[in-house]
Amino acid sequence: MANKKMSKNRKIKKTQLLVFSFYILVLICFSCVERQNYLEDALRFAGENRTELEKVLAHYRQNPVDSLKYKAAVFLIENMPGHYSYSGDGIRKYYKEIDSLLNTNNSALDMMLESERISNKYSNLAANLVHDIHIITSDYLIRNIDDAFKLWKEKPWAEHLDFDQFCDFLLPYKCRELQEFDSWRDTMAIKFSSILENRPYNDLLHYSVYEATSVLAKSVLEKLNITEFSTPSFSGYPFLSASIQSRVSFSNCYITADLFNCIMRALGIPSAVDYIPMWGRQNGKHSFYVVFDEKGNQLPVLWGLAFQPWDPVTEKSTAPKIIRKKYKSNEHIKEYQSKSKYKKLQLSVFDFDVTDMYVKTEELSIPVSTKGLKDKYVYISVFNNLQWDMLDFGKLNGKKAYFTKIARDHIYLVWGYNGSNLVPISDPFIIRSNGNIEYLIPDNSKTTTISLERKNPKRKSIAIYESRMNGGKIQASNHSDFANAETFYVYDSISFPDILNIKNNKAYRYWRYLSPAGANGNIAEVEFYPLNSDKIARGTVIGTDDVEKDYLSIGREAAFDGDILTYVDFITADSTWVGLDFSFPVVINRVRCTPRSDDNNIRIGDNYELFYWINGQWNSLGVQTAKEKILYYNSVPSNSLLWLRNLTRGKEERIFTYENGKQRFWYRRKK
Repeated sequence: MANKKMSKNRKIKKTQLLVFSFYILVLICFSCVERQNYLEDALRFAGENRTELEKVLAHYRQNPVDSLKYKAAVFLIENMPGHYSYSGDGIRKYYKEIDSLLNTNNSALDMMLESERISNKYSNLAANLVHDIHIITSDYLIRNIDDAFKLWKEKPWAEHLDFDQFCDFLLPYKCRELQEFDSWRDTMAIKFSSILENRPYNDLLHYSVYEATSVLAKSVLEKLNITEFSTPSFSGYPFLSASIQSRVSFSNCYITADLFNCIMRALGIPSAVDYIPMWGRQNGKHSFYVVFDEKGNQLPVLWGLAFQPWDPVTEKSTAPKIIRKKYKSNEHIKEYQSKSKYKKLQLSVFDFDVTDMYVKTEELSIPVSTKGLKDKYVYISVFNNLQWDMLDFGKLNGKKAYFTKIARDHIYLVWGYNGSNLVPISDPFIIRSNGNIEYLIPDNSKTTTISLERKNPKRKSIAIYESRMNGGKIQASNHSDFANAETFYVYDSISFPDILNIKNNKAYRYWRYLSPAGANGNIAEVEFYPLNSDKIARGTVIGTDDVEKDYLSIGREAAFDGDILTYVDFITADSTWVGLDFSFPVVINRVRCTPRSDDNNIRIGDNYELFYWINGQWNSLGVQTAKEKILYYNSVPSNSLLWLRNLTRGKEERIFTYENGKQRFWYRRKK
């Protein structure tokens, strides 16, 4: 299964590389010279399809009443180069199989896994990409322009838009790259418009984009019976056929954002998709949709369908960059793509930096080393997925690198191009929440001893799970219903020994861990050790006979499967327990209980290595085998950027600084 997943991921990455290469080829052909007439250049680029586009222009040019529609047609045609679609039978066969799958009664999880299997069969779709401007018909473009104008003039949620806003957030004939040339506005309107049409009329809220978005999100969630997954997350080809998109019962942030962008625009609510290409303090990325209200506000819906519009990004996460996808092209990025010597930074010319609309940002001028550099462009990075990932480009001027709209409260590193590779050219630096910049330059003349408890930050949810052991009890009885049970230990804090030594010389047949009230039985592992033995005692799993809450919980057996990442999580909140029936009385004198967690605490027996950044690279401070839940490192240079690696297992690791006697991880703040 793992090998198949890796193979699929390689195919998807190959597809993405093909898409990127195709896009760059188009960009070079279209953007390497200064253009005085964008429209004429686009028409020339259309080749044999030029006549279809000229029909659109002629259709609106001949009627003075349609002068604004003519302007809209020019906008769409001028910006059409660089937009592309799938062609050939492959995409149709893919959607046909997905369509058949959606007609089954499979669970959302099974549906998602089967969709990935189907997706894996079509690994070469990117080989059949075609530029929109080469295939779009005049009828299709005219209909989309007319439909968009009708929504603009008739729907109460769009009348506040000026023409430029209309072009960005309502007019485009597609909501996402590779979207099908189908009747997506009609499909979405037929399925979802009644949600807004049938609500009780209210003069106060009739024009409210906020209220319409809130009603839609809740109703679509219920209508499609959508299950939103974060892990595991769907990694197959996106569903960009409206008939498929409007029926899928599983979702992640990307599926949700694309779906609602289409729904909103189809119903006349101006919207866009924003995305976070990488988190500054945790691995991964994120996508969400945003609507634009009648008061001139942007209202992002950040965390899925169950959340209300405008849930501030600063309260739950830290994002070093937030990008908006638009239909029109970004001249700033076009210039970079045509002039830079480093060609591996995957940027879309339809991306616009909107970071400053969400968080406080800085305009940076960072001292750098320019020795050996071969390009005027430089790059700023954050640590993501166990490496420095390039976040954005800037320009070199003298001995300084200049960047715009860089978010506060992150650690960054600047890179330059030496003709072959990117190389670090600055010291790592923190932009503090007040805007101050602090460089992390290790001081070997001032060393200290540090204590380390984790390799990755503890999220709020993990802290809650661990706290659910407070009040938990270790009990034993010779009655299966635990009548007259004897309690040997009560957990009264989250700090407890790895193995409990309990005072007991009496044999009992039944042993259990009893969860406290409100804990839903949350526990990852329970181990009972017989007297004079280091082997875990084995027996028949017993306990609360209840349904688990989600797909990662496998019921009471999870507490005895030896896997810290599986856990018990019952529907019932109170009076839940898990235990073992040994068939005959057994003397137990040691117990280990492991709370539900992310397995990023220091794990006894695992090998760890601590690194610090100096002179453009990571340097080791030594390897240790953990003998307790804390690692101690001596002679650590002060003011260092640090990285603790688990050499035995796991992949979640974050850089940190050591401040006021504690690890300070640079991570994503999230619920």
